[in-house]
Amino acid sequence: MPTSIPIDRAMVILFVCQGNTCRSVMAEAFAKKLFGDLAQIRSAGLSPQSKDDAQAAIECLRDDFDVDASSHVPRPVTQADLDAADVIVAMDKGIGRQLDWVPKRKLTVWKIDDPWRGEAIEYRRCGLAIKKQLGILADQVRRGGLGTSNPGLQPTPKSGRG
Repeated sequence: MPTSIPIDRAMVILFVCQGNTCRSVMAEAFAKKLFGDLAQIRSAGLSPQSKDDAQAAIECLRDDFDVDASSHVPRPVTQADLDAADVIVAMDKGIGRQLDWVPKRKLTVWKIDDPWRGEAIEYRRCGLAIKKQLGILADQVRRGGLGTSNPGLQPTPKSGRG
């Protein structure tokens, strides 16, 4: 059963990965462009790493997708984050298993390979996979099938390459 989102607030989408340095960073950046003011987009990690560890994902976003995530600082997922989120996206099954106590109505699990310490092409592939999953997520939200009962919720149009 979908969660009902009050009309007077934007839905909250939380992306969770291991270090909050690769996949969740990219998902947050793309989702902010896609959803605009219709959603509060956040990301966090189960074991956040240093800001320097996010540099490869930040550079990929900038160079390959024309998206600025330069202000990103990895942070831990908190109970307050999980409570506030209408939709929680675990970036892979392992993350989903670690969040198995989160209400099923809030949790969706993607299968996005972690590019951590990989070549630039692996980060690009990861970004493309995330954009594809975000399109599916946006359709689910728009139809009222995930995180909202408001069938009128529409993502903002994409602009540029990002």
